[in-house]
Amino acid sequence: DILETFVASLRLDLIISSRFNLSRRVAQEIIKNYEVKVNQKPIDNPCHQLKEGDTISVKGYGRMKLLGIGGLSKNNNIYVRLAKLL
Repeated sequence: DILETFVASLRLDLIISSRFNLSRRVAQEIIKNYEVKVNQKPIDNPCHQLKEGDTISVKGYGRMKLLGIGGLSKNNNIYVRLAKLL
């Protein structure tokens, strides 16, 4: 399952909220409770910057991979491709 969307930045909380259809506030709480790993390392900073190829695991929601980072929209939002992993 691949999601193609635009995000304002590559912050961890924005990517999680986009992929799992959550509010940013809920995503930030999940991150601060050490329920998120990026490339198998626990992350507690919602501002963590992701890069292409990162694997994100969210306890209770699943895993995803940041497949690609594309161009910019008219509003300077970043095009990203996210894959849900099984």
